[in-house]
Amino acid sequence: MKKIIGILCLLAGLLASCNEEKGSDINQLKATGILSFVINTDNSEYYAAINQDKKEINISGLKRAAKIKSVSVGLSEGYSIYPDPNSVKNWHSTQTFTIICSGMSTNYECNLPDLIEEVDKDYIVMGYLTANAPSFETMYPTIDLSNLTHLLVCFGKVYKDGAVDFSTLNTNIGHLIETVHAAGKKILLSVHKAGDQEFAGAMETAEKRSKVVNQIIGYVNDRGLDGFDIDFEDYNYINSESTRKNLISFIKELHEKKESDMLMTCAVSPYPKYGPEWAQYFDYINLMSYDIRSNNTYKNFTDQIDMIVAELQLSDYSKLVGGVPFYGRDDSRPGSDVNSKAITYGSIIKQYGVEAADKDIWDQTYYNGRPTIRQKCQYAKEIGLAGIMIWELLQDTNMEGYKLLDVVGEEMLPK
Repeated sequence: MKKIIGILCLLAGLLASCNEEKGSDINQLKATGILSFVINTDNSEYYAAINQDKKEINISGLKRAAKIKSVSVGLSEGYSIYPDPNSVKNWHSTQTFTIICSGMSTNYECNLPDLIEEVDKDYIVMGYLTANAPSFETMYPTIDLSNLTHLLVCFGKVYKDGAVDFSTLNTNIGHLIETVHAAGKKILLSVHKAGDQEFAGAMETAEKRSKVVNQIIGYVNDRGLDGFDIDFEDYNYINSESTRKNLISFIKELHEKKESDMLMTCAVSPYPKYGPEWAQYFDYINLMSYDIRSNNTYKNFTDQIDMIVAELQLSDYSKLVGGVPFYGRDDSRPGSDVNSKAITYGSIIKQYGVEAADKDIWDQTYYNGRPTIRQKCQYAKEIGLAGIMIWELLQDTNMEGYKLLDVVGEEMLPK
């Protein structure tokens, strides 16, 4: 009997010791766990404020999950975290992480209140096309319109007296409207300066602005187009307060006079000062995030998106369309004029072979090959841009299997 009592006492002691140990572990878990949590991007580090009582990880300022490069986590000794923050593919404004120690677990809520989450939506692909280009007859039939949602026909040319010349469009506009509408896509008129200071000059008086407005809307209605695109590239004048004020008056009048179902888009550079009033008048804003030669990289694309978002004070990306180039610059060509060095992607493939399709640099030629175009499209989806814009469709290759438009279509408009 004494032996039995002794054994029972021993078991009771062990049980008490075990419970004590578990209680100690529980207390430790409450007091410790995640000690630090830092999200790293290319240019910044976002440090969390950790509330141990509420088990919250609070990080402010981070807007885009696509910017996240790595996460550094400090844990108490003996703890592990699941999932590994560096393995997270889709970040949300609230993310749950579990810490585990001695067989016990507790959850931390990671709060990213400024994060703009990727949403499930239909993306757009806008392609500019020069209606009077010498390559029109051979290249246009090779364009797969299923890879587009909108085709923008270039250009109606604006003169400083307020006249708009549509003559370069007239030869092919009928065929374009017929084929684009037959494919179930939309087609828009794009207007541009006829020369230096021509568009800016047409903005100088209310009379000339109204003259331009009426011609644009009249042409769209007469031809049965779906809308229009404003490509104001008189950059030497847009930063002038008077020109900017006149330009805002112009686009406001366009917006007021157009029919409600008439699309109104624009092309913008990331550098001029458009001001916060600009964006409200447009359905889509096409960012010309290219033409920077050797710096025409993925990172430059993402940086320019940040720049235009800040300039236009956009609260989200629902109107913004990221631009990709179907051309490059050949620095081996003589002369200092940047336009003299332009070379189409189609010419690059023809000159250097299909191996060039997956590169961005060949000798002294700088461009975007298929991997970079794909990466830019993926980024556009990750941050929730409206879609992708292309300059210029006829500059693609006609070689099957190597077209940049096919890459854009695969990413943005999967069939």
